[in-house]
Amino acid sequence: MFDPVAPIRFENAVAGWNRTIKGSRNALNGAVDQDDENAKGPEIDYRIPMFNLSLGEHGEIGVEYWVLARSLGKDGKASNNRPSRAFVDEAKPIVFTHNGQNQGELSGRIVKKDADLPFLQAQGRLIVHVSCDRLAPAAKRKLFSSTREQWKEGFVYETIQAEIVNILKSDDELRRLNEEARDQSLKDKDESAKKQIQRQVAKMLRLVGPALAEAAGTKKEGGGDPPKPKLGPKKLPEPIETHEPPTFIRIVADEDEPIEFHAGQRRYLRIETDANSDYHDPDDPKKSRLNVAVGDDLEVFGTSPLSGGRMRIGVRAKADVAIGTKGSVRVELYRPGASALSDERDYRIVESPKPKEGENQTAFPQFELIPVDGPNDENWMYVTGEADDRDVKRHASGAQMTEGTLYVYYSTAFPRFQNEKRRLEATNPALAHSYQRRYELWLAVHALLKHDDEMMTEVDEDTEAAQELKRQERCRLGVVAAMMASQEVNSGVALEDDQAAA
Repeated sequence: MFDPVAPIRFENAVAGWNRTIKGSRNALNGAVDQDDENAKGPEIDYRIPMFNLSLGEHGEIGVEYWVLARSLGKDGKASNNRPSRAFVDEAKPIVFTHNGQNQGELSGRIVKKDADLPFLQAQGRLIVHVSCDRLAPAAKRKLFSSTREQWKEGFVYETIQAEIVNILKSDDELRRLNEEARDQSLKDKDESAKKQIQRQVAKMLRLVGPALAEAAGTKKEGGGDPPKPKLGPKKLPEPIETHEPPTFIRIVADEDEPIEFHAGQRRYLRIETDANSDYHDPDDPKKSRLNVAVGDDLEVFGTSPLSGGRMRIGVRAKADVAIGTKGSVRVELYRPGASALSDERDYRIVESPKPKEGENQTAFPQFELIPVDGPNDENWMYVTGEADDRDVKRHASGAQMTEGTLYVYYSTAFPRFQNEKRRLEATNPALAHSYQRRYELWLAVHALLKHDDEMMTEVDEDTEAAQELKRQERCRLGVVAAMMASQEVNSGVALEDDQAAA
């Protein structure tokens, strides 16, 4: 049980031991066994307490989530252990409960792709809990099966899943932690070597089409390197010092432009204030000193807790709103014995976005290649997807897409690659270096083409069979890449290319 109503005491009189089952949620919130003096709760890097979101006629859901600290080995370095596995199925870190009992889980694909937090998912650090206690009876019947063995997919299921994605994507701290996890996984690289392989990849992709080569990293007309993707926040947000009484409240938005909504859209507006957390209770407006006023075209469907001077307000545009309508969003903070604080931003209703012209054309992202030195490397999980699988023969490479960049991790312990590299190092270290570069080249081309294919087609990657097929394909590609790289090095093609690129 993820969230039992009360702890369960299990006593084994035969073997002479006992165990307290307190539930994963209680453990994540710091609960420990009373008879264990050395016990301590898990290290948490970030936590959002439970808050409720309205789903209209379907009732409400409660959402909370934790980001666990990265696991460290005895040497103080990052380990391959995923901390979430002690509390949930690491492959399904989004847990739904009803009256404390597990009713189902969502795949980590939601975190990895839809919420664009692949590195937190790969490290097994994010856990999301969705409480369905306040769903309307009709919504519960549409969502849960009587046996609790599987979901009933439909409108309620899709609505909740979309809401979870919106919540995670709107959290700047999650983006920062994901960027931090990404930076931890990268190794120092020679910038000139990086540009050289990008040019060589673009050259090979010209066989597919000139537009692809440009997208893969070639220079555009007029000179200059292609623009790098704009990454999310990397630095920890400046702490907001609280005051009593508070002195300000503001809506974080572009002051020069109104906030845009289209019909039916749900957005999260960020709020900053120097008020302490007692000023807002997300589950009981009567206890809250914060008020949100929106125009007739909008409605508030939920708020997050006020923590560290920051919170989010969920605002939805009504489905029948007219395009061009304008209004304002206003937040007010009431202070005992003092005048109220407020901030206001204009909004406007715009046309629903249409697919961009040429959106269906193939376009390859920027990419990074990261060598991984076998199962003991902290990045091994990015190659395998399963940190426990330490068989170097089974895994050649893996890829993670985030913020417009495809990160390709490849195992330098993959036998076909390693054996040929060692043979070349024994005879000519320069050829061994060139061989590794050519191997990276072929892996990059394959990863870019495969990513494009996945974007253009619906692929069910949640099944074990699908994952196994992808693993086998990467291994076959690793063998082919090793063969092509070896042939090019031995024939002199690689040397000619390196000299031309230099």
